[in-house]
Amino acid sequence: MDSKEQVPETRSERFQRWLHAVAQGLLVLVFILGGAAIIAWDVLVPSSKTVALQEGQVAPRDLLAPRSLKYESAVLSQAKRDAEIAAVRPVYDPPDPGMGSEQTQRARLVLDFIENIRYDDFATPDQKRQDIEAITDLSLSPAVIEAILSIEDDSRWRAIDAQVMRLLERVMSGEIREDNIQAKKDELPNLISASYSEIEVQIVTGIVSDLLKVNTFYNEELTREAQAQAAQNVPVEVRTFARGQMIIRAGEIATTAHIEALEQFSLLRITEHRVDRFVGGVLAMGLVTALLGMYIWQFYPKIFADAAFMLLLGLLLLLFLGGAQVVSSSDRTQPYYYPAAALAFLVATLVSPQLAIVVNALLAVLAGFLTNSSLEFALLISFSGTLGVLSLGRTERLNAYFVAGMVVIVSGIGVSLMFTFGTDESPTLFTVASQIFGSVINGLLSAALALVGLYVISNILNIPTSLKIVELLQPNHPLLQRLLREAPGTYQHSLQVANLAEQGAQQVGANTSLLRVAAMYHDVGKMLNPHFFVENQADGVNPHDLLGDPSQSARIIIGHVTEGGRLARRYRLPLRIRDFIMEHHGTTQVMYFYREALKQAEQTGEQVDLADFTYPGPIPQSRETAILMLADGCESSVRARRPQSKDDIRETVDYIFETRLQGGQLDESGLTLNELRLLRDTFLTALKGVFHPRIAYPGTPGQKTEALPSGEPAALPSGDGQPEKQAGEHTAKRADSQAKPQDEVAGKSKPDAGHPAAGAAGVTAGDKS
Repeated sequence: MDSKEQVPETRSERFQRWLHAVAQGLLVLVFILGGAAIIAWDVLVPSSKTVALQEGQVAPRDLLAPRSLKYESAVLSQAKRDAEIAAVRPVYDPPDPGMGSEQTQRARLVLDFIENIRYDDFATPDQKRQDIEAITDLSLSPAVIEAILSIEDDSRWRAIDAQVMRLLERVMSGEIREDNIQAKKDELPNLISASYSEIEVQIVTGIVSDLLKVNTFYNEELTREAQAQAAQNVPVEVRTFARGQMIIRAGEIATTAHIEALEQFSLLRITEHRVDRFVGGVLAMGLVTALLGMYIWQFYPKIFADAAFMLLLGLLLLLFLGGAQVVSSSDRTQPYYYPAAALAFLVATLVSPQLAIVVNALLAVLAGFLTNSSLEFALLISFSGTLGVLSLGRTERLNAYFVAGMVVIVSGIGVSLMFTFGTDESPTLFTVASQIFGSVINGLLSAALALVGLYVISNILNIPTSLKIVELLQPNHPLLQRLLREAPGTYQHSLQVANLAEQGAQQVGANTSLLRVAAMYHDVGKMLNPHFFVENQADGVNPHDLLGDPSQSARIIIGHVTEGGRLARRYRLPLRIRDFIMEHHGTTQVMYFYREALKQAEQTGEQVDLADFTYPGPIPQSRETAILMLADGCESSVRARRPQSKDDIRETVDYIFETRLQGGQLDESGLTLNELRLLRDTFLTALKGVFHPRIAYPGTPGQKTEALPSGEPAALPSGDGQPEKQAGEHTAKRADSQAKPQDEVAGKSKPDAGHPAAGAAGVTAGDKS
């Protein structure tokens, strides 16, 4: 229809479309907020078992260890390291010998200068005092200066001079640091001989103390190396708690060690940053929602348009995210028990492995985010789910899930060993053994949960999961049993179509299991009037001839589609199977009865509406339904034509493909021309193997045998030969259908009449089968 001829959208339709968009937006918002609440759950809804406690606060009640636990205490280990570092003495460079020589030389100059002042006869006492005070290296008190000038005995001065030089040289030979130079000065009196008077001791100590100078300096680099070595030699402090052991008593002031222990047992309630945690969760869920939504919209548009499945996917993701929240991030063994790979198995079975890998990766990101950025947990989910999906294989087989579960076990063990040998924190042997055991439980639970989930989902949403398909393919299914009893010919026809469609689906990569089960149920509507369809007719009795009303016959033939849909709903067949029932004839026409109606209309003058002879459709909306349409048409047409050669089969198959393609029945199926060529070749090979011409041996029922004069039976006929009676009957039955009609209905008639196989395909396959 041209865009100008499209009916404008009514106000009611616009309102419904707006309401639908609003509902979708609200569901997305609920998904984001729900995920954010799960991520920040431990902050928003703290457990009654936890306590809000900070360092320096008083414990409100006794807190006991809920389980036995052994962990490496970072707090106590750091405290020991700090103590060892503090015990390391600062490292100084060795004393500089040049500094001692320099100071002794300066002392010699100072003493010589003082001696010259003492023997200066022309200077007054005041001038002498001023000269000594002017010596920059000394800061002597006035009493010491007076004592120096008052010494009249030269021998005593020379003794003082010698004592100053010896004492300075002795002290400067040792370490004089900034932190001990005053102590060295204070010890000077004790180093002077007792033969010196008190005033002489003051002179010596005054001069030497002023000339003392730091000769060794602090070496920061060597001190740091010594501290690092001391810290490295400190063993890791391990704390062990037995179940029920006291962590902190009521009224006790909490220390960093108490806080650490409470964190190890997940007993510490986080009271700060609630809003920050929730906002972070909203941002994380928003990014995940945008990425997942755009990916599905780009590569799985039909899934994106399926509101029920999108809702299911969101609920599953939130459910598994909630399970990740339950897992304790502080316990290194708990994550290995979590069967996150079950979600990947479910999505791979319901949609595709590619989408399953994306969903699994997003779950891994969110799980790592909510468990304090646990890289180990994120990699465990990512590797286990991805490798499990890649090894899943054929999902219709139950053992495929347990094979994938074994891969999950191996990947979990691999992640455990990777973090055991690849990180500085080496877990205990018990921890590694617990992780390996948890990986085994994880793989088995993932497979089991996937199977249980598929069973529940297939029954609640009524979708054709692999388990549902296996159930529907069982011969004892009530609907198949009824089809076998009431329409055995249709049952055999469905088996042949199922085999043919399955072979074609294998060549083009379509869903073979879905096609097979759909083919078994596509004609269940024929059970209501089984004898009006040629495969169920016996003894040459055709009820259509007795009915004599082409319009009524057309309604019966077309009605098997609508009646099949009704039976599918009654027996709760999946919606996807109902699509096959409604689409396998598309919008084709039952041209045989339409032409018969036209003949009667020429005599009665009544109007004939082609719509009364058209299947309700819709035309095939997927590759699988299109393959079923082609397989159904080819099988019934070839069977009805009773081909005498391979060329007859080829003509019939080519005709079916040509009419369906030119009639627009495959426009929305997604099949390519190359896939149609593969399907045609596959159908030809299969049908030639089933409907090949057979030799009519003499003596078989209905075969006349002429005896030769010798008494021997007549020679065998050629491979294409048939008994005269059968050939005559066959020709009579096909005489009308093989004739080419002169007129076609403009715009609606299919090219049934212009092909050698038109009669068989148009009458038998479309009208009476």
